[in-house]
Amino acid sequence: MITDILWEPQKEAVGFIVDNRRVLLADQPGSGKTLMSLAALEVDGCFTNGVSLILAPKFPAKTTWLKDHVTRFVAPLGVNIYDLTTGTAQVKNDRIRSVQKPAIIVANHDALAISPNGERRVPALFEQIYDAIVIDESHRVLPTATDSTYNMTQFWRGLKKIKTSQDPLRL
Repeated sequence: MITDILWEPQKEAVGFIVDNRRVLLADQPGSGKTLMSLAALEVDGCFTNGVSLILAPKFPAKTTWLKDHVTRFVAPLGVNIYDLTTGTAQVKNDRIRSVQKPAIIVANHDALAISPNGERRVPALFEQIYDAIVIDESHRVLPTATDSTYNMTQFWRGLKKIKTSQDPLRL
């Protein structure tokens, strides 16, 4: 288990995450937030029969999340990995047309984008039902000055359209 490599305070944080379901992880760079997030998904059962979505800025999505952590710690658990960090919107759509559980989808924030007229950049992203959503650098996605759909950021508009299970983990 991923928790086996965590320090005791990190293990306590994972328990807190799973118990509370919706948390903000904010700590110093290098404190283990990525591993704690993945450990929470594992403890919650997302890696046995769920679909998890990780959204991050382009470079961290491709390196920190996908190459450094998901490939190293999650793939050996038998979880299907779907990389939406490269390729055109059509290529990204094609990669997740037939998601096999358990699965983890790693995407850039821009995959969430929905224009004011409703055009979705990666429509297949919105066809899944997610058991966990992790948003790295969430301050880049969540802000909006209004409840008016037209004035929301394209990312926030997209995030509101993501389907989740009954009680998903939200980090």
